[in-house]
Amino acid sequence: MKKVILFALALALSLSGMADDFSSLWKKVDEARNKDLPRTQIKLLDQIAVKASGERAYGHLLKAGLMRGQCLAALSPDSVAPFLSRLEHRQQTAEPVLKAVYASVLGTIYAQNLLNENEVKAREKSDGWYRQSLANPDL
Repeated sequence: MKKVILFALALALSLSGMADDFSSLWKKVDEARNKDLPRTQIKLLDQIAVKASGERAYGHLLKAGLMRGQCLAALSPDSVAPFLSRLEHRQQTAEPVLKAVYASVLGTIYAQNLLNENEVKAREKSDGWYRQSLANPDL
């Protein structure tokens, strides 16, 4: 569990200390958000995700992926379910520590009940993801 917390902290800290390329891309994302250009934001977030995945910059990868989901939801609320399916797939194929972080994120998303499901069903999904995030305390 300690390693998961340390990994999450390292991810957060890595956002401020990465290369200028990430800084300039994030600045462009902010500009697109300020101009209310969600499609432009999505394209830029995709660029960040590809770059972050290649460089194993998981903080940027997570942030870009989640912001992309917000943009998609703003464009079309129907896109939340497919976004969650993709996020669940990423969780299943990720490295062990990143897998735990994704599971925690999914637990939080389901706890917020963004799909407006039955409250009991949403809580069960949330609890299941939280249990997965804590399944390997040796991380």
